[in-house]
Amino acid sequence: MTQSTAQFLHQQRWRALFVVHCDESKQQALTPLDGDWLAQLVKPFQRDQRAGLWLSLTAVENTAALAPLGEDLVVASGKHSESLLGQEFSWVIMDARNDFNCDQLAAISGSVRAGGVLVLLWPSPRKCPTVLPHQQRLLGVTQPYSSWFLDYFTQAMTAPAVAHFALGDDKPSAMPQFPDEQPKVAQPKAEQTAAVAAIVRVFTGHAKRHLVLTSDRGRGKSSALGMAAAELAQTRQKRLVITAPSQHCVQQVMHWWHQNTPSDLHHLLRFFAVDEVHRALQGNGLLLDGEPIDGLLVDEAAAIPAFILRDLVEHFNRIVFATTVQGYEGSGRGFALRFLPFLMHQAPQSRVMQLQHPIRWALNDPLENWVNQTFLLSHHQTDVDCAPSTPLTLHHLAPGATLPVTMLRKIFLLLVDSHYQTTPNDLWQLMDHPQRHVFYLTDAIDTVVAVAVVIAEGALPEALAAAVQFGQRRARGHLVAQALTLHLQQPQWCTDLSWRIQRIAVLASERRKG
Repeated sequence: MTQSTAQFLHQQRWRALFVVHCDESKQQALTPLDGDWLAQLVKPFQRDQRAGLWLSLTAVENTAALAPLGEDLVVASGKHSESLLGQEFSWVIMDARNDFNCDQLAAISGSVRAGGVLVLLWPSPRKCPTVLPHQQRLLGVTQPYSSWFLDYFTQAMTAPAVAHFALGDDKPSAMPQFPDEQPKVAQPKAEQTAAVAAIVRVFTGHAKRHLVLTSDRGRGKSSALGMAAAELAQTRQKRLVITAPSQHCVQQVMHWWHQNTPSDLHHLLRFFAVDEVHRALQGNGLLLDGEPIDGLLVDEAAAIPAFILRDLVEHFNRIVFATTVQGYEGSGRGFALRFLPFLMHQAPQSRVMQLQHPIRWALNDPLENWVNQTFLLSHHQTDVDCAPSTPLTLHHLAPGATLPVTMLRKIFLLLVDSHYQTTPNDLWQLMDHPQRHVFYLTDAIDTVVAVAVVIAEGALPEALAAAVQFGQRRARGHLVAQALTLHLQQPQWCTDLSWRIQRIAVLASERRKG
């Protein structure tokens, strides 16, 4: 079965999700026989000599069980998985038998190559968890509770395109049902070529004609930036600076830059942190090896405060702003609503360009679709308007209460559209946080007009409050309550009950009407 599936995915340039269910004994420990079974499962997806990836939340103790997966197997756990972003694997096995991280799952899905597979090790239906230990620790919750998110996630795994296996069984318990139609024929390379040309034109054409380049993951934004910088270095000797919220954000850009640029020209592109660039504006300007630069590349621009972006526009004549607009890295609508109007007013000849077609896999990719649908990171509601002249209804979602998925989606998408870098863990917290209150307004046709996510804090024991006051203890959570207790030396901030607004969002068409 996996052989034919692998051939189909390879032909379509699609990727898939396999869920492997583990019984109680396999949840405790895997054996070399289990490793051999997994090796046979993923073998048809191995298209070259690249190693596969084993990913878990905690360190792997029984490495002998992984031996059949190959000597070059990459094994990563916890925060070390962040360094894998930007790398590609023919197959990834994520060990979620006892615990997993939503962000980690969504992020690593982008590392699976076209024609590859993401294998999720999951408890058997009879032993499915009711709470995630990792998430429980993050919340500081000691008492077990029933997880709304896990119920939702378990249901999401029953999607038609997801294959299910029982570890050790020869045949799948559920065959994947992929769409019959072929992916739409697109010209992703032509689109990327146009993006490279547009970037080059910013630094070779008239001044004050900036470019805003937006895309979802896997659309070739980073490679376009890197290849354009390489072309500018080799043909025009342009001296450029690239900046981003962190150096990690530009790893892929620099990979393409180094791959396409002779080593003697590598000095023509350099990374500077955003705060370094901003400080330079107050002095003698931004210099590269003592010389003025020819322009600026700003990656993941939506994560940078708007006032800094405005200062950059006022100082530099040639800038390319690039940002991810959806998915795991997704950007909030604040970038479009607050910064783009300013940019077009200051530089009316500037241009916005969106990369729509995937480069690393084909359109309608089953794995990408499943991740975006499961974690509600697609289908922005930018153009939704409130019904005119209708009364609004206030609703309260108390801790432990649930909602229909349709209403949950509306609430979460409004939060996604209003905040930068909303992640799958935010969805989990919205659903499961035991101190979470959600207040939301709807109109007559059930459009969510506004939402506030509130976290209850305080109500801590007096002994703990006293320890917090003197810096001897710190409880998980209760951020504002503990900060006020420590800095004001008033323990009542910890003992009294208070509410902290975690997130607040209003539909774009209804803002500034108060």
